[in-house]
Amino acid sequence: TLLSKEDLRSVALVDEAENTLQNYFPKYYQRRAAKDISIRAIFANSPGAHHLKSKDIKEKRKSLILPDNKFNIKPEINVYDDKVMIASWAEKLGIIIESQEIADAVKLLFELAWKEAERQDISK
Repeated sequence: TLLSKEDLRSVALVDEAENTLQNYFPKYYQRRAAKDISIRAIFANSPGAHHLKSKDIKEKRKSLILPDNKFNIKPEINVYDDKVMIASWAEKLGIIIESQEIADAVKLLFELAWKEAERQDISK
């Protein structure tokens, strides 16, 4: 993701990732922002999501937080360039699919989800 030529799109349960790779993500967010790579993220409601939301401007992120009963996704999915990254932090499993066709499809799905997430956002 640190070599992305476009903004990242992500859906995630923040606490799962940060608990799995403790101390990694704060530095990663700084490195990504320093490379001027923005991200739009849809987060499941959690203390970690609200903490990240408070740092959106500093970390070049626009995040939406959805209520538990509307969005409780556990795997993290990121899409950028011609790549789709799927990680199950609980299962310690990750995969990157490199395919323009698949990435374009996931980007389209993300854009549809983003529009609805803007309506459901509890962090307003």
